[in-house]
Amino acid sequence: MLHAGAIDKCMNFFHIKDSPYGKEFLAGSMPPFELKTVPDIGMPTADDPNQKMSVFSVLKEKQRQKKMHTDTPKFLYLIETVGNCMRSLHVESPFKNKEAMRLSTPLQHEDSGFVLSDHETTLIMPQAEFIEKFVSQATKPRSMSALAKGYIHWCYNNT
Repeated sequence: MLHAGAIDKCMNFFHIKDSPYGKEFLAGSMPPFELKTVPDIGMPTADDPNQKMSVFSVLKEKQRQKKMHTDTPKFLYLIETVGNCMRSLHVESPFKNKEAMRLSTPLQHEDSGFVLSDHETTLIMPQAEFIEKFVSQATKPRSMSALAKGYIHWCYNNT
């Protein structure tokens, strides 16, 4: 995922309007995919006009549709993905003997040896208001924990 630019793409997607690289993200190449005209799990069925529905169920369905089209999306899994990818990045270790300490921080998943470009580093560590916006969207403990561990790993050796 790191070599495919997952962090870059996720952060640009989250900050699409505010990102300094937003235009590049929109103009960038997309992975090859095929749009299907028929879904894999079955065709959606139309509501049967002869079937009586309660007023309550009709109201709930209208509320669900409105919420789906007007609410801001939840970025919990995107935030968790970025946090976990950050924990696999290579950060410089203060230990000179690499055999004595395989991982450079206690929170690192695995040292992939992948080093971020300046472009990706700008997206991970932008100005404080961007980080605050990103952290404020992590409303559940799982996503907040993953993001916090990612930033702790990234900044572990900074004094």
